Amino acid sequence: MFHCSFVLGDGLGSLVKENNMKPSDITFSVNSYDRDGDIIDKGIFLHFGDTMVRVADNLADFKSITFHMEKIVKEIEENYG
Repeated sequence: MFHCSFVLGDGLGSLVKENNMKPSDITFSVNSYDRDGDIIDKGIFLHFGDTMVRVADNLADFKSITFHMEKIVKEIEENYG
């Protein structure tokens, strides 16, 4: 199952731009932990500065998402690039 949190307003693009982030500044983490090291939320998260976005439940879902994103990039290149 795919889960994604989102940023209100202009979205992640403006968040990256406002913080002078480069694409390589986007980091990731697997699972979210409490202070004791116990998992409180399973999943794969992307970090845009101080903003954490849950993008997938597991690696298979993340691979599916990245495959879909590659298709989006191709469509943008073909139609708008």
